[in-house]
Amino acid sequence: MGAYFLSLFLIAIGAGIGYWQMPGLQHDWTISRNPVVVYDGDVQNGECTTRKAIFVDCSAHLSYVVDGQRYETDTSLMFVDFHSGDYEVDVVRSGDKPELATMSIGIDKLWNRAIFFLFLLGFTLGLGVYLFARSLGAKRAVGLMAGAGKLQALEVVVTSVAEGKRGDAITFQNTKGARPKAKFISTIGKKETALMWAANGATMGYEVQHQATHTPVLRKPMPGAVFLS
Repeated sequence: MGAYFLSLFLIAIGAGIGYWQMPGLQHDWTISRNPVVVYDGDVQNGECTTRKAIFVDCSAHLSYVVDGQRYETDTSLMFVDFHSGDYEVDVVRSGDKPELATMSIGIDKLWNRAIFFLFLLGFTLGLGVYLFARSLGAKRAVGLMAGAGKLQALEVVVTSVAEGKRGDAITFQNTKGARPKAKFISTIGKKETALMWAANGATMGYEVQHQATHTPVLRKPMPGAVFLS
């Protein structure tokens, strides 16, 4: 259940990143196709903040005049940079659409911003969708294992045990079977015990695999199940 909510949380973060950065990238991409520097433009409340040494986010209020008409707009952007100190920026507007303007650093770092955005979006959405699919698969496997059927017990290597309020989350790895080297996680309740022992410097255990699914668990078989030796 925790992985399910984590997957939704990551997907929501990915959607939020898209909502936050995509309009600005599209806006500045349009300007970059025909940029015009407004040398007498005014950059107000300009501020760039560096986080974790390389993540820079900048914001400012821009005002400028084109053909006697005054324009004002707010802009914000994020990119990756190893720069230290202040940034010098100019106002850059679109030659085709004078109402569109940004900071010159937004144009200079456009590909940097695009790659950073795609990385963050791909990572959060990709991981979220992966965890969501795994959660659905685990839920389906639990439903299949609730019915009577043949069970097979195989030795596995226990790689970690994480204690929680509701029980222990045990990560184990196949040594053979349908999916050798695959890793799985079983949550063992407070009143449940997984069979584990030490052998050759490793912690071993038994996984129980139901005939209806390849997803194994570390727990006692369901009533009515039959073990295959």
